[in-house]
Amino acid sequence: MELFGIIAGAAMPVGFIFLVIHLRKHRAAAKAHFEAQHAAEGVKVFEGTRAECDKALHTLADAGVAAEAIQHVPLGVDVAAFERDPEAGRQLRRDWGFGDEDVVCGAIGRVQRVKGQLRFLEALRRARAQAPQVRGVVIGSPWAGDADGAAYAIEVAREAAAWPLLKAAVTLRPHTASVRAALSAIDIVVVSSDSESFGRIVIEAMACGLPVVSTPCGGPEEIIVDGQTGLIAPAIDAAALTGAILALATAPDLRAAMGRSGCQRVIERFSLESQVRATAGIYGELLGKPQ
Repeated sequence: MELFGIIAGAAMPVGFIFLVIHLRKHRAAAKAHFEAQHAAEGVKVFEGTRAECDKALHTLADAGVAAEAIQHVPLGVDVAAFERDPEAGRQLRRDWGFGDEDVVCGAIGRVQRVKGQLRFLEALRRARAQAPQVRGVVIGSPWAGDADGAAYAIEVAREAAAWPLLKAAVTLRPHTASVRAALSAIDIVVVSSDSESFGRIVIEAMACGLPVVSTPCGGPEEIIVDGQTGLIAPAIDAAALTGAILALATAPDLRAAMGRSGCQRVIERFSLESQVRATAGIYGELLGKPQ
């Protein structure tokens, strides 16, 4: 469950708290369970994409809820769980056939058309024409039962094998439970999506000290500080993504500086501790017990 963290209560009757939550799995059951647990407090749950949550915000405003009564608590991650593991990273790079001198760009996530893995491969092909040290890894699998996702995964594999510039430079790997190890083997994380409600991999990558390149696809734009913790491509297309990849692939010092800034941003804004602290503070305020 991903808490988008829109909590409104200060301008409402005592005991009424409104949460906007993005439920990733088992949506109906999780929603019903959560509301049942907190029925006495009058908790209501909305679940959906970031756009749908934004719409809910406007609904609250239209209902007369003051803007200052609506607070946003971003999703947080356990930063320590994504601390870079150099040895695991070196081993994975060897397993993938990449060397220390290569610049490995990674696309990690569900294999689905909206995620744009084909766009990622096209951007890599273009980037390698100018910077042969660029390599790529696509990590992920389609959801079980997703026939279109399975068909798309075949398209991605065919594309990776079709171009001489990609054949020896791209590896396709299934979903992994060890995201930390995968991130430790990567130099640049790339988000090539058409749309992202949030983009958890972005904060995981930043927690691991990696710069992130992303299309302007929604959630990542709220997380990445363009030019400081990563780069937002000017458009959702391969050419724009190529330019952003090249800007970092040819600048190791810039990558390192962005990685440090990104990690600090996660600690301050997107850590599990900051999420808990902010949420507890809001509840404390509503109960008259500032934290």
